[in-house]
Amino acid sequence: LPLSVILGTLAALIPIWLFLSIVLFAVWPWVLGYRQTATLPELLLLTFPFQLAVLGLGKLVMECLREVERIYLSLSFITTPVYYLSGTLWPVQSMPDWVRGISMMLPSTWGTRMIAGVNQMGLPLASVKQDVVMLLILGAVYASVGITVGKLRDRYQR
Repeated sequence: LPLSVILGTLAALIPIWLFLSIVLFAVWPWVLGYRQTATLPELLLLTFPFQLAVLGLGKLVMECLREVERIYLSLSFITTPVYYLSGTLWPVQSMPDWVRGISMMLPSTWGTRMIAGVNQMGLPLASVKQDVVMLLILGAVYASVGITVGKLRDRYQR
């Protein structure tokens, strides 16, 4: 796809996900009465690199699977393991080394650490700088690999 289409897609997706982030990180915990230490602007600022990393991973998955049906089928089986591996239910440090290695390649692991650290444990934004950098690196790597896979596939299909 041309760069303008990719940037247009990002411009359309990011506001939608920012709105959903407000619902997930502000409205829902407020309704349930959870303790929150981060402000809404801080949460949205931290959500942005997480979204970019997930969009980069989505680009890679899309280029590897290409057909919408395959993407839907694979996502139905991938979501539960990703949820368990992200450190939401138990700490990543307690996982075996090989599982931890897989977990560290997922944006959700870094996003969970980052958001939970600032929003539930009261950490300052400076303390999650490593998580933000890692999310940006993951997003760039996944998007680059996805674009490369797409170009290689297009080259060999001609």
